[in-house]
Amino acid sequence: MPRILAVEDEKDQLNMLKVFFKGEGWDFTGAATGAIALEEAAARPDVILLDVNLPDINGFELCKALKENPATSGIPVALISGDARDKERIMKGLGVGSAIYLLKPVDLDVLKAKLEAVLRMGKL
Repeated sequence: MPRILAVEDEKDQLNMLKVFFKGEGWDFTGAATGAIALEEAAARPDVILLDVNLPDINGFELCKALKENPATSGIPVALISGDARDKERIMKGLGVGSAIYLLKPVDLDVLKAKLEAVLRMGKL
């Protein structure tokens, strides 16, 4: 069963992700801030779904911090944003180490398929 850490400050969004991924048989951990996400990442989830806009640190900075830490650098990160539809922000997200960059709203079945593809690539 894949283990996902979803970092999302909007409670309704985080709950929706929890219900969906638990229903799909995934082990789910949620975090509403970057600080909590850094603590939870120490448990080495299989993948991290990371909102770009968080109250304490932006997702770009958090992704970079995760990738610079030897303990978490190998965990694939998927950045997700509801307001970053321009090429520069997408390129920035990929540049700081995210495996994929998704735009909200995202279809949950498509999200799951993309995360599963990232996990498969890590096992090649």
